[in-house]
Amino acid sequence: MLHTDELERWLAVARTACPGILVQPDALLRRIRVMLGSREPPALRGEDLVLAAACLEGDPAAMAHLDRLIRSVSRRALARVGIAADLDEVCQQVRSKLLLGQRGPPKLGEYSGHGPLSRWLQTVVLRQALNERRHEARAEGAATRCLAADLQPLADPEIDFLRRRYREDFDGAFAGALAGLSDRERSLLRLHLIDGLSYSQLAVPYQVERSTICRWLRTTREKLVEQTRARLAERLALSDSELDSLMRLLCNEIDVSIGGLLRSTKG
Repeated sequence: MLHTDELERWLAVARTACPGILVQPDALLRRIRVMLGSREPPALRGEDLVLAAACLEGDPAAMAHLDRLIRSVSRRALARVGIAADLDEVCQQVRSKLLLGQRGPPKLGEYSGHGPLSRWLQTVVLRQALNERRHEARAEGAATRCLAADLQPLADPEIDFLRRRYREDFDGAFAGALAGLSDRERSLLRLHLIDGLSYSQLAVPYQVERSTICRWLRTTREKLVEQTRARLAERLALSDSELDSLMRLLCNEIDVSIGGLLRSTKG
């Protein structure tokens, strides 16, 4: 449980970066306790939590500091991954999401103090920029298609027969497997397959090496295949060898299937 003396130390550090914070400690304490939930305070970025809490309490100095941080983070993040976007528009959208919320509570309330606020903001900025790019593409006529429309006819009659016969079962099993992934796994797939970010570009917001991104994506794909197979086994009365054959024939389409389902859901 976070105590007043701990908050006082955090507030003292926060005021070195943002001297004008005027929110009373009691209000900050209540806000931070909500943000932390059951998390323990040690090893957290206390000064960043204070800044975030002060912004959510409407402190003018804290919000001005946050605006400068958003702009700085946005400029660096967009340049490093090569996303062409209107900086002012991205900053405005991010600020609105953080402090006002979009179809929900303010996003800044989700910051938990694990890691620097600037790094957390970097991920928010990149997601916002990519969302804007997807919306622009839709406005220009890039239609969002479902899984069935994405799959192209195959010349092999055996594959075509199996696809027609088991497509509904495969779609259901695959959609269930995709829904069972973690938020990070789905986000990585969306950024890589839908938005076209390379391993090197993805390494930036996640603060890891390129090889780690490659391993995460490979492991996620393997997990999808395994879970799809397990769900198909529950649906179909097939022997292990028949099921293996079906998976071999259909899983060459798995990246297309991932793309179709991710495009048919909100990002």
